[in-house]
Amino acid sequence: MLEIDLLVVPGSGPVGVAATVDLAEAITRSHTGAHASVDVRVVGGDIGTIALRGGMSIPAIPLSDTGPARPWVVVPGIGESGATEVERRMNDPELRAAAAWLAAGSEGGSRVAASCTGTFLAAEAGVLHERTVTTTWWLAGLFAARYPRCRVDADRMLIRDGPALTAGAALGHVDLLLAIIEDEFGPAIAGIVSSRIAVAPRISQTPFRRSAVYRDLDPDLVTVERYVLDHLDQPIRLDELAAAAHMSSRTLARRVHAATGLSPIRFAQRIKVESALDLLRDPHRSVTEVAHAVGLADATTLNRLLRRTTGQPPGRFRTATAR
Repeated sequence: MLEIDLLVVPGSGPVGVAATVDLAEAITRSHTGAHASVDVRVVGGDIGTIALRGGMSIPAIPLSDTGPARPWVVVPGIGESGATEVERRMNDPELRAAAAWLAAGSEGGSRVAASCTGTFLAAEAGVLHERTVTTTWWLAGLFAARYPRCRVDADRMLIRDGPALTAGAALGHVDLLLAIIEDEFGPAIAGIVSSRIAVAPRISQTPFRRSAVYRDLDPDLVTVERYVLDHLDQPIRLDELAAAAHMSSRTLARRVHAATGLSPIRFAQRIKVESALDLLRDPHRSVTEVAHAVGLADATTLNRLLRRTTGQPPGRFRTATAR
C-alpha cells in the first residue's frame, strides 16, 4: 500500500487537494490488484480542520499529532498566484510550521512531491536545495531569486531529482500524482489510472506560457513583448531590446530575469515560440511558413526549437488542434 501525507495549509487550492483524494480512489476502483492501493492522510494546521480557498474546508490531523511523516508527502498549491502574495505567505506562522514539519519528514526519509506554489513551501523547508525543480511558470523568476540554491527549469511540467518531485501550475498536480503512481506501482498501472481519468501526462508547460501574464509582474515588459512581436520574422539582439525598453542591457537583463527567470534573449525566444504555437493552429499555413513567420530558417529549425522547449514536434500541435 502507498501511504501519503497530504500537507495542506490555510488557503490551499482545492483542486490539488481533491485530485489527490480522487486519484487514490481511482486506483482502488481500477481493479489493478490489492497491492495497488493508496491511503491518503490529510495533515496540517493545529485545530483539526483547514479552510481551503473558495470557502471550502477539509478535516486534517494537526501537525503536532501526526507522528512520523509517511513515505510520501504531497504538497499542493498554497492558494496564492501573485508574487507579492506568495512572498507574504511565506512569513505566515502556519506556513513556517508546515515548512518545519516538512523538513523533519524529509530528514526522516519521506519523499516530497510538490506542485504549483506548493513548490515554494517545499523550497522554504530546504528539501529542494541543490536540486533541479520546476514551479508554476509565471513565478519562476521569483522562485529563482528567492531560492538560489535550486536550479529552476519552468519549461518542464514535471521534474524528478533524487527523492523530490516537482510539478508546474495548478493542474500539473495531476501529472505529479501520476508520476508517484508510476514510481510506486509501475507504468502499466499509471497508464490504467491515466486512462480512467482521461488525462495523459504532459511533458512541458511551454504551450501554456503567455508573455502577457508577465505584465502584471513588470509592466515595462510589454515594451519588450511589443518589440519582439513587431519584429517577429527577424533575429533579435540584446542591444535592440534594451534600446526599445529605454534601459541599459544590464538593467533589462535584471528586470527580465526577476519577472521570468529567463535572459532577455530567451524571453524573446519564448514569445516567438508562443507565436509559432498560435500560428500552427492555422491549417492553411505550412510548418515552413510558420518557421519563416517567426524568423527561423526552415521547418527543421522550428522542429528543433519546439522539441527543445516543449518536448513535442510541430505536428503534435496541429494534431491537438485538429481534434
